Amino acid sequence: MTHCDVVDSNLSECFNSWILEARYKPIISMLDHIRVQCMEKIHVKRDYMARIDTDLCPRIIKKLNYNIEGSKKCTSTWDGGDKCEVKDLEGNQFEVDMKNRICSCRKWQLTGMPCIHGCQAILSINAALESFVDEYFKKTTYLKSYSYLMSPMKGSKEWPLAKQVKLLPPKARRMPGRPKKHRRREADEVGGGCRLSKKGVVMKCSRCLVIGHNKATYKATETEALENHRKANEAIKTQAEAARAHSLRSKQNVKKKTTQVLGICCS
Repeated sequence: MTHCDVVDSNLSECFNSWILEARYKPIISMLDHIRVQCMEKIHVKRDYMARIDTDLCPRIIKKLNYNIEGSKKCTSTWDGGDKCEVKDLEGNQFEVDMKNRICSCRKWQLTGMPCIHGCQAILSINAALESFVDEYFKKTTYLKSYSYLMSPMKGSKEWPLAKQVKLLPPKARRMPGRPKKHRRREADEVGGGCRLSKKGVVMKCSRCLVIGHNKATYKATETEALENHRKANEAIKTQAEAARAHSLRSKQNVKKKTTQVLGICCS
């Protein structure tokens, strides 16, 4: 089990934003910039966790407290051994095995910490919740993962000279246009910037008023353009007359109904 319930790519997105300044540098300079960032990040994380007084990491404590609040809405029945039967407010029933750290909802196995049903079962027998959390989320494991420090390096001027043939970089070939700084977007991905996309906009020619092309790609003759323009104007005029007739009929119907209501009231 990975003991991780994260199913998105936020971790890689955070790393990309963290190395944003280094990404625009040449390869050697970029790697050296990231190395210095990591060298500082490791001891900052280690020193921060060393000052924590709890056995669990702070974020794990927050998640555990959230599950404890949710467990207050459940009831449990202990079998006298290592298992409990837990019910929630909706009447759903779950089996909790505290020895093997298993819940039938499978959230305990997935996250590595007791779910709301597991918390209810553990608290019902007055046991310590911290002892049922996986070792990955404890302070000792965190400090162990940040115990390997990165050593400083000399500058490039102090590097030892190799006795082999000196390798030279390939000749620079300037490509046309400005170098791109933004990543390539997918076909269905929304583009950035402040200008709205014209995707989905129906093109209409201003010369012949026909949908499907614009004035720049217009290919008809002048006679055809006049004929298309005349047909389009007739269609617009017909639509306007139909809308005017519909509006007039609606007004007449409203006036007729008002007269009938007034006649009933007067009688």
